Amino acid sequence: MAAITCTCVNGVRSLILGRYIGRTILRTPKPVITDCPVRNLKRWERPYMLYLEKQRKKHERKFGPPPPKPRSEHSDLPWNYDSELYAFARRLGEEINEETLRAAFTHPSFVAGEIEKRKELELDVELDMQDNEELSHIGIEFISEYIKSYLRHVYPNFPDDGINATKDHLTSVEVSSHIASHLGVADLIKYPVFPFPEDVVQKTFFAVVGALLQSQGPDRTGLFVRDFFLPQLMGKDINDCWELLDPMGLLVETLQQQGKEPPQPRLIRQTGSSTLVAMYIVGIYSDKQLIGSAPGSSILEAEDQATRVALKNIFGTNPEKSPPLPIDGPIGQYLHASIVKQLKGGDNSERVAVSD
Repeated sequence: MAAITCTCVNGVRSLILGRYIGRTILRTPKPVITDCPVRNLKRWERPYMLYLEKQRKKHERKFGPPPPKPRSEHSDLPWNYDSELYAFARRLGEEINEETLRAAFTHPSFVAGEIEKRKELELDVELDMQDNEELSHIGIEFISEYIKSYLRHVYPNFPDDGINATKDHLTSVEVSSHIASHLGVADLIKYPVFPFPEDVVQKTFFAVVGALLQSQGPDRTGLFVRDFFLPQLMGKDINDCWELLDPMGLLVETLQQQGKEPPQPRLIRQTGSSTLVAMYIVGIYSDKQLIGSAPGSSILEAEDQATRVALKNIFGTNPEKSPPLPIDGPIGQYLHASIVKQLKGGDNSERVAVSD
């Protein structure tokens, strides 16, 4: 038995609590054994690190953030450029000639700078170093031809101006540098100034594609372009890449080439015409058939949008009616084989109307 004395307001009263050892809430809990290692942190370490972080933020607010450094200077360990080139090719899963890949990452201005340094030191000016000028031209030419051939197979009714505009969007500085930065291309560029301009990253990326073309041929290079460039169109309306200044004129010309009557815009419905939230729905008719309709806050706006919808329906590029791009799967493999055959000089008259 164990006795516990409790002191109350009115006096002292003894309360005897009987318990058996091991069967009451007064028992001390068993110790818990864990595998958690001891951190061995001193008491001064946490406030000291907080103080350093506070001083760093104060310095950045006063003088701005520190200048960016290339990846080769992020560590005190020596930078092994040859190992980085080898790892880059392995990350892509491609077999690329090492010398060709090294030339793809070398900008012409870097070679010119090295020659100037040799002249200042009065050394031999001859430098056995290739730049990526030729490889970039080879790469952009192959990328452009593959993308245009792909779009012509998928959208056979899309005009050449629209295909070229889509190709220009996929090979633009913004899109190309975005893809290259996620593949780690910018970490290996040889250029005199850092950070690198986006056009330098774009040119280097095209040179990498050219190096892959020389090492692996059009089949593997086409798969590379298909897997990294064409997915940039996912979730994007392909018609937005083509800026139309006169959609009605293009619609008239297109219907005339197809032997159909000129388009006739008609007001289908309207509501709230006397309010600030007026809504008009205009339809475009040809041969007494509705080929496109769209709403708008004014009749002119609704007519313009309906004309663009009619063009999308005629070209087969309406995202609401056409399936997604066949990048992978049996259709994607068949398209890739047809495009590679066409680029090699085979039969280019065969097209696949996937969007129908």
